[in-house]
Amino acid sequence: SDNARHTNVSGGSAKQLIGMSEQEQKVQTQTFKLIYFNIGGRALATRLAFAVGNIKFTDERIEFGSWPALKPTTPFGCIPVLEVDGVPLAQSNAMLRYVGRMANLYPEDPFQAAKCDEALYALYDAGAPLSPTFRMKGEEQKKAREALLDGPLVKTIEAIEKGLQANGGEWLAGDSMSVADLSCFCFVRWLQSGKIDHIPPTLYDHLPGINALVKKVGTNAAVAKWIDEHETKKK
Repeated sequence: SDNARHTNVSGGSAKQLIGMSEQEQKVQTQTFKLIYFNIGGRALATRLAFAVGNIKFTDERIEFGSWPALKPTTPFGCIPVLEVDGVPLAQSNAMLRYVGRMANLYPEDPFQAAKCDEALYALYDAGAPLSPTFRMKGEEQKKAREALLDGPLVKTIEAIEKGLQANGGEWLAGDSMSVADLSCFCFVRWLQSGKIDHIPPTLYDHLPGINALVKKVGTNAAVAKWIDEHETKKK
């Protein structure tokens, strides 16, 4: 059906392997399969890291109905799962950092790498309390989400804005785009989408640095192409 998609995204050819480092050659000859639902969610930042790094991977999107049968086969009973030469790697931030390292989207400097991690963990903390609200309905959901607007959903992103400004206002860690920027882009874009009931798309309008960052990541050629071709519902 339309929901289950299996896309191979191209990487390098044998001819391109000449002149590559051992690590780069290894990346080009490994097989990567990212398994998740046909939504952005917790897999989007990793898909984007593959795209920006021009690393070939299989983008396997399963239907919600086939999840119960697949669940017991995953390391922690959840997806996304990234299979590397058939070996599963779970936890979205672990796979994002792994792909980020291969795609030159993870700082080499230990402190900047830690600042990258700091942003990733903070983004996770911001979004975690939102998850249970998807199982709520009506007034209960409305109250829970309004409370989050006065709490972590906004306050955490305000703190990330401060960190962004302290780092010069360009990127969250180091002096080039990292997986922290990709993750921030995915999170903020989703919350500004207007698709989540009781979450106004204006919630981050007072954060100029974050909005500029989201715009910059979104206009990256590889990011824009991936979102247009793989994450946008065509009419």
